[in-house]
Amino acid sequence: MENMHDIISRLDKTNQRTMLATIIAVDGSAYRKEGTTMLVEEDGTRTGLLSAGCLEEDISARFASVWAQGPIVERYNMRALDDASWGLDGSGCNGIVDVLLQPVNDTLLSFLRKTGQALARGQTVAHIRSEDVSQYLCQTESGEMFGVWNGENPQLAGVEKSGVIYSTSLRKNLYLQVIRPKPRLFVFGAQADAKPLVQFAAKVGFSVHVVDWRPALCTKTHFPDADKRIIGFPHEVIPTLSFKKDDAVLLMTHHFQRDQEIVSHLLDVHLAYFGILGSKARTARLLAAAHVPEGIRTPVGLPIRAEGPEEIAVSVVAELIQMVKAEQRTQALT
Repeated sequence: MENMHDIISRLDKTNQRTMLATIIAVDGSAYRKEGTTMLVEEDGTRTGLLSAGCLEEDISARFASVWAQGPIVERYNMRALDDASWGLDGSGCNGIVDVLLQPVNDTLLSFLRKTGQALARGQTVAHIRSEDVSQYLCQTESGEMFGVWNGENPQLAGVEKSGVIYSTSLRKNLYLQVIRPKPRLFVFGAQADAKPLVQFAAKVGFSVHVVDWRPALCTKTHFPDADKRIIGFPHEVIPTLSFKKDDAVLLMTHHFQRDQEIVSHLLDVHLAYFGILGSKARTARLLAAAHVPEGIRTPVGLPIRAEGPEEIAVSVVAELIQMVKAEQRTQALT
């Protein structure tokens, strides 16, 4: 889940003891799903969110006992409506949530850092815990394994998402967390209307790369949330980029000739999303074609009658979530 990227980054910045809280099972409705993770520091600082505020205080209060006793699984019943249970009338949560609490000792910290390294290489990582939480295994997309695990390794091929899975080879239940690399979004164009889009896309978990030939526009000051800011003309930059099938590209340079140049380089590249700002008529002119191919989204964004940079950014990022992130979550492990 996206929280893990922020958590791994935070672990390199804090000197405090920390605890990892991970949703491992949900029965009914809940604010977040299986695999969602939160980091709690000794002074109460939190990275990530597991609920709409229903669980965080109690989880934080268990910090000392988890460090004293080791990993535990806590069950929160959100269905009851009395204060003694964990139901909160009107909270929007109406399920049973199991949360795995783990002290981030040196061993787990090492596993998490290796996970971060694999994610940076663009690899999916699976974290597996035995049902008695005594064993822990990490498996990367390339087949690398690290952890504390005795006996046969579980077979994960075909698994799509986090949660409780039954291992037929081991004949037991396992807790699984599937952590995927951030999907990349390449935004061609660094005009003012790109600023809210880059900000919103980064906030929801995209690794955003802004590309523009104008150094005065493509700056950290204008795009502090972008992971990369690449300056150069399309014919210079695009050959240096290695696109993957999970990548998204958005054209918004407001420069017809530059857009034509970019389209000519990317038209045959297989992408998860290829959007061009503007009308279908303008895009057809870019392509010198009577019709726009189905693989190109234009006009971009969900049809919410958006006006202005911020509203348009909301509609585009919503479409990116729908077409890129939602699709990524259904990809099975190999």
